[in-house]
Amino acid sequence: MTRTVKVAVIGSGLAGLTAAYRIAKTERLGDVQFEVHLFEKASSVGMDSHSVSVEVPGYEGEYRVDVPMRSFQGGYYPQLIALYKHLGVRFREADFTYSFSSLNAGAGHAHQTPQRFMKTTMIYNGQSGLKGVGMPTSLFPPAATGYSPSALAAWAWAYAGFVLSTIFVLIFYLRLVMFSLPLRLNTTPTTPRRQTYRHQLTNALLTLSSKLLPCRPPADTTLREWTVLTTPSSPIARFLSLDTRWQEFVQHVIVPLFSAVCTCGEEMVWELPIEEVLDYVYLTFRTHHYVVSNGVRDVAKRMSSCIPPSRIHLGMPIISLVYSFITGDSAPTVDIHCVGGNVFKGFSHVVMATQANHASRLLQSYLDTVPHKVQDKSQKRHFYMVSRMVDALSEIKYCKSIVVNHTDSTLMPENHHDRRDLNLITFASSPSEETKPLGDEHEELCVPPSYTMATHIVPTPVSTPKSSPEDIPVRVYQTTNPIIAPREDTILSVARLERAVVTVTGKRAVRNFWRAAGDNEDHFGREKREFGSCDDSEEDSGLESDEPSERPFKWGCAASQRSTLGPLQGAGRLASRSLRSRRSMPSLRATNNTRRLQAYREPGIWVCGSYAHSGIPLLEGCVVSARNVVEQGIWPAEGVQEEGEKVRALW
Repeated sequence: MTRTVKVAVIGSGLAGLTAAYRIAKTERLGDVQFEVHLFEKASSVGMDSHSVSVEVPGYEGEYRVDVPMRSFQGGYYPQLIALYKHLGVRFREADFTYSFSSLNAGAGHAHQTPQRFMKTTMIYNGQSGLKGVGMPTSLFPPAATGYSPSALAAWAWAYAGFVLSTIFVLIFYLRLVMFSLPLRLNTTPTTPRRQTYRHQLTNALLTLSSKLLPCRPPADTTLREWTVLTTPSSPIARFLSLDTRWQEFVQHVIVPLFSAVCTCGEEMVWELPIEEVLDYVYLTFRTHHYVVSNGVRDVAKRMSSCIPPSRIHLGMPIISLVYSFITGDSAPTVDIHCVGGNVFKGFSHVVMATQANHASRLLQSYLDTVPHKVQDKSQKRHFYMVSRMVDALSEIKYCKSIVVNHTDSTLMPENHHDRRDLNLITFASSPSEETKPLGDEHEELCVPPSYTMATHIVPTPVSTPKSSPEDIPVRVYQTTNPIIAPREDTILSVARLERAVVTVTGKRAVRNFWRAAGDNEDHFGREKREFGSCDDSEEDSGLESDEPSERPFKWGCAASQRSTLGPLQGAGRLASRSLRSRRSMPSLRATNNTRRLQAYREPGIWVCGSYAHSGIPLLEGCVVSARNVVEQGIWPAEGVQEEGEKVRALW
């Protein structure tokens, strides 16, 4: 007989859409009929809820601007690209160029002309440096005109200074690429009690290699610590000022770039784990940028088309999750209580595809419905695991972000020669978080000045005439995290968002939801095997701790490796002693494990999102984490792993 399993997906961003699409596309597997419901608090699908439609002269039809900008790069987004190809989504190459500029904070306010105190320091022409760099107008001689000897000498000195600075940038960029090579050496490998000559030789070679090769530092090293470790310290380097120039390269190039990528302030960029930064550099080297041709609305439409409209609940904010226990043979389920008295009952699985801070609040409401005295061992373990999920989710940090679409061109360098696709603006000094934004009348549109303001020149639709710049009187710009506000009469839309930021503490917490294949250390599961005591005062809190591997070396980026679910996923379904695998998730196909999965009666609570995967929280993490939850979690929990493997090759 066919049994129906109801799955609730909370959140309709890319993670929620991916999970719901994966379940709905293979709705019937073996004797299981999946019924997926998608919940979204906004009135439209979350992935496209902040996008806007603008009118462009000469363009017929609706012109959609994605908010935030949804670009992706080849090496860092393999699963996202595979998903788009599977859906038939059209995307095109868009190798962005960059300009880096500094802003003099003491020269004026937002209502004054900002280009009077904006200085372009570097121009990057894209394609991993293959197109070289441009010479900013700030390096041009101020009054050198004509062909007089003085003018020629001034231009010669200007070009000489530019060439010299370019050589330093090239050297430091190649040095950064070398440091990003994913090589890790274990200088303290475990050895037997009786150390042989072979072990002594191995240890000596590893110690020597760690000094000669550009090896990765420990995973909890921050960008600030790594900068100090990698600063050249030899007498020759100090004589050539390579130490200060390297620190300036990190301060004025790496920090603004990752402040724009992570949409966070400078102080948070300095505390980023260096592993995420180096993985991004290594995986995006010599790759192309891409953008979706028809906007993310096309993506959302294709992914939600296989879900019946009656199961897509828009404009439905969730108040609480309620544990529902029905006596008899029926297994416990989860009821979802929404605004307006709407109640949806009977869910065997709940996929939290929303922000970590929102998910922790909903799961806390779920714990509040727990009976005061829980006697059943299975229930006791389930609620303990949910409480550990709340603790882990609370460690994920977020920062606020503002995205403004406008037509004000003064938020970029004044000279058109200095403008590029993406224009990054930072303060010339290092302002603190408490420093007020420029322009008191527009404080609600500005972020603290420690952020990097990124203004994207939105490309004009193809059908718009382009015979000359005068044919397009209005350009649309999208500024993320403005530190100076655009003129009020030029604003088209304002979106206020929150963005997860990687921290050392949050990275350890995420290891409970995600881990690289082959990382089999399950400290949480090992200590809680019997679950005889679920007291919070026990020594291990459930957060993953790093231990050195026995292998002398390791190659590969965690962001690109095959990943498996962590011990907290499923709220106990994957962390019990009988279900834990020492190698990888495919071993769950075994018959005895499948039976035990089906015998576990408690609801499955799963977490996915950009933060629930390795690397910087971006679109790739949404796709990978959502797919893992379905294929490695929900399918095995319902005993249809083998049937799911047959259709897995479809995408």
